[in-house]
Amino acid sequence: MIYDSSIVIHYHIQKSDNGGDNVTDSHKNFNSYVPSMEYVLQLNNNDVLCGRGSGPNDHIGNIRFRDQVSGHRIQYMKTNKRKDKDRIARDILNFVSKRAEPSGRFLKKLGGRVVKDVGFAKGVDVWMEVDEGTALEKVKQALRQNLTWIQGYNQERSKFPSHLS
Repeated sequence: MIYDSSIVIHYHIQKSDNGGDNVTDSHKNFNSYVPSMEYVLQLNNNDVLCGRGSGPNDHIGNIRFRDQVSGHRIQYMKTNKRKDKDRIARDILNFVSKRAEPSGRFLKKLGGRVVKDVGFAKGVDVWMEVDEGTALEKVKQALRQNLTWIQGYNQERSKFPSHLS
């Protein structure tokens, strides 16, 4: 089955009589639709793409995300309390997912074989939203990134009189 790349496809899993799982297309089975999995084919400007390389790094949502992280990094560095670090990370996550317009999502790209197995055409980029724990870890990693360079830079600056630094 080939899908138009401008829509989001919803699937849900139904228990079959023999105890196995049957994946059904919600567009065919409207009465029992319970979303548990969402394939995303169209990105918005506030989506944060998980992964490495220039694709995710150059996406506008990732650039905006890094701006948010930069604005909280010093505060994150200054605290030693895990509770405060978690709150800072959650504030960034909430900004992306709730306060940005349109709401952003933390997305992971599906591999080619999985894309084919679920029925999409070869070459179609298919994304899935990651769970909250994975998204929070991405935020925390971004907050820690370049932290050692910044700390080293600040230590070197502290060796000089303030009028020279």
